Amino acid sequence: LLTFTEEHLILEISMSSFSDDTPTGLLGEKLLQKGTGKDFSEKDTSELLSDCDVVGLYFSAHWCPPCRKFTPELSTRYQKLKEAGKKIEIVFVSSDSDEGSFKEYYGESMSFLALPYDERDRKEELSDKFGVSGIPTLVFLDGKTGKLITDEGRKAISASDYVEAFPYAPF
Repeated sequence: LLTFTEEHLILEISMSSFSDDTPTGLLGEKLLQKGTGKDFSEKDTSELLSDCDVVGLYFSAHWCPPCRKFTPELSTRYQKLKEAGKKIEIVFVSSDSDEGSFKEYYGESMSFLALPYDERDRKEELSDKFGVSGIPTLVFLDGKTGKLITDEGRKAISASDYVEAFPYAPF
C-alpha cells in the first residue's frame, strides 16, 4: 500500500492480512460449534478460545481418504483431552470444494469447532501461513499468543502418551 502526500512519501507494508497472530486474530470473529446431532451454530471466537492453552488447526476434507480415517481418531482423542481437564480446542479448516460436503463431513465426524465454510480467503491464508501442502494436517498453536507449538500435530495426538505429553512441545 502506497500513500502519497505533498510533503512525504509513506510506505506501509502489510506482511499478513490477519488482525493479529493470536488464535482469535487468526480465526476471525466467528467459529462453528457442534450442537446435538449434526446441528451447529456460530459463536464468538474470543469466547470459545478464551481459556485455551492450545488451539489445534485441523486441515482436512471429506474427499480425502487419509482424512476420513484420521478424523474419528482425532475427535475421540480431543474428547479424552477435554475429559482429562486439558484446555484445548481444535478447529476444522475445510479443504472441501463445496459447502454441502463441508456440512456433511463436519456434522458426521467431528466433536470440535470449525471455521465457517464461507471463510475461504482466511482458509487459504492459514494454509499459507502454516505451510500446509497436504491433508490431513494438524498444527498446534499456543492458545494465548498463536505461536506455533508444532506442525507435527498428527504425530503428537497419535502418540500413546498424548494426554501426558500435552501441550506438545515441538518435535
